[in-house]
Amino acid sequence: MEVSSLKEMYQKVNEKAHTVFVVPLIRYNFPKTDYLFLLYESLFSEYKILSISVFAHIRFAITPLFNRKTILHYHWVEFQDAKSLFGMPYKLLCIALYRLFGGKIVWTVHNLKPHDQKFLALHHTIHKWMAKISSVIHVHSKHQIPQVSDYYQQPKEKFVVLPHPVFPSEIKPQQEAIDKIRREYFLGTDMFKSPIFLIFGGISEYKGIQDVIDILKEQNEEFTLILAGYMKKGQEHVHRYIMQHTSQDERVKYIPRFIPEEHYPFLLSAADICVFNYNEILNSGGIQMALSYQRKIIAPMKPGLLDFKKHPLVSLFETKEELKELLSSTLSRG
Repeated sequence: MEVSSLKEMYQKVNEKAHTVFVVPLIRYNFPKTDYLFLLYESLFSEYKILSISVFAHIRFAITPLFNRKTILHYHWVEFQDAKSLFGMPYKLLCIALYRLFGGKIVWTVHNLKPHDQKFLALHHTIHKWMAKISSVIHVHSKHQIPQVSDYYQQPKEKFVVLPHPVFPSEIKPQQEAIDKIRREYFLGTDMFKSPIFLIFGGISEYKGIQDVIDILKEQNEEFTLILAGYMKKGQEHVHRYIMQHTSQDERVKYIPRFIPEEHYPFLLSAADICVFNYNEILNSGGIQMALSYQRKIIAPMKPGLLDFKKHPLVSLFETKEELKELLSSTLSRG
């Protein structure tokens, strides 16, 4: 079932609801790049949106006992290490109590598996349980339903499609954007040779950055590759690989740090092409953001990305060889 708005989805789940508990916390200080802020922005005047931290889960757990006019909307039921795993039983208990006492749950599926590929069996067990107790499972594309339905063994009728929210854009003149990025991140005075490729967001293994570096470094043509993003926890090996293989190549500009929201208009406007080489992906906010800046995109042919198949700015590939062909053909066109 497709809906035109989050409000329509909530009305189907609990038409009397006026309060929505949202997990995790909405980052209100990132109104142009935070997925949750953009998703709920249109509802702030109509619903009481309560953004809940880990420690505040108990706040919603027993609410249905005295207030049935609520919905729990949960995102990213994941943990990355032993420390975050330690808090998972508490979170699951609060979710279970909310459901036991008659609360309605919406679960948005962002990924089938955690990006770091850790604790896969345990994550799968928890996610199957979450899918089972949810009143509605929210996905961003109809193409995701068969895959997610099969993976969690839930009927297709339980799924609701609401597309990813659109990122606002502030497109800058390309040379102005390049100059700004160069100054802010001390990238020297060398010209950024076209075409300018961009990989942005947290540095992590699942993004296939190493393969893109290897393919581009084999080429003799001029280009610029900008790698911009903070190093995610446990991904030091990817950072080391980038440093070892690009530090002597002036064509590669590496910015291993958090990118402030106000710099994204310049970062995206500086690029000609955004490259996404995801190994495992269901949704991509990065692609949505790049499209809002009208950048060309190279991305993998994954079920969750099939909505972009006919988009004039998007080229999808299925194999590493096809990725190489797309990058090479881009270089040959200059």
